[in-house]
Amino acid sequence: MGNKASASIGQTSAPLLLIPYAYNWKKPRNILLASNHLESSRTVNYLSELADLYMAKLKVAIFTSDKDPAPTILEHDRVAHAYEHRLKDAHYDEHPETVKLRGDSLTTALETYINEHDVDIVAMVTQGSHFFTQARPKE
Repeated sequence: MGNKASASIGQTSAPLLLIPYAYNWKKPRNILLASNHLESSRTVNYLSELADLYMAKLKVAIFTSDKDPAPTILEHDRVAHAYEHRLKDAHYDEHPETVKLRGDSLTTALETYINEHDVDIVAMVTQGSHFFTQARPKE
């Protein structure tokens, strides 16, 4: 994600669909919601509907920095586990799977997961600029 994309995201409260110029369309099979906090059911519902249209899998990735102190990481794991159960309750049998991303850099953790799991669509939600500042490539 480039600087122009990051700036656009930070300047609007409307959903944006960012498509790379050289993108070749294919039916999405894997959709990833990447976040550093636990999204509302409303956000997940929108993406679940999109996944249903294409019979794609939806995964919700929660990022934790390796730089966080151990108690914070343990608490984040506990909360993420409870969040996964909440998603299962809200979405019955076709619930999104939660995945935990860890590392020194959000960008590196996301790129690695996207490449290893053949992710077709990445959704990110603004809760302030810090999350997108982490995702912006270094100049």
